[in-house]
Amino acid sequence: MTDKIPVYDITIKAGRDYAIDFDYTDDDEVSVDVTGWTVEAQIREYPEAINAIPFVGTADENGYHLTMSASVTSKLRFERGVYDVFITDGSGTKSPLIEGHVTVIPEVTR
Repeated sequence: MTDKIPVYDITIKAGRDYAIDFDYTDDDEVSVDVTGWTVEAQIREYPEAINAIPFVGTADENGYHLTMSASVTSKLRFERGVYDVFITDGSGTKSPLIEGHVTVIPEVTR
């Protein structure tokens, strides 16, 4: 991976399940099997905010995956936020993978 962290903005509909998948490639754009690696990701209203909403992160031969259940997305009370994703490889090295802004579309009909 290069030193530059990719930026990818996401949109989440409050009150609905959310899932997104990412490929993990080396510097030559070759897919890397990340099975067994640890994925950590959180959303915050702003970077210094105390409250963090975690994603469930998994990794496998197809890349890494972030999910958030409807019961969790329904608790998103802001319209704009930020997120980032870190991965820890098999040797214990933790690296940033991606970051960006989060747009939350509020739940209207309950």
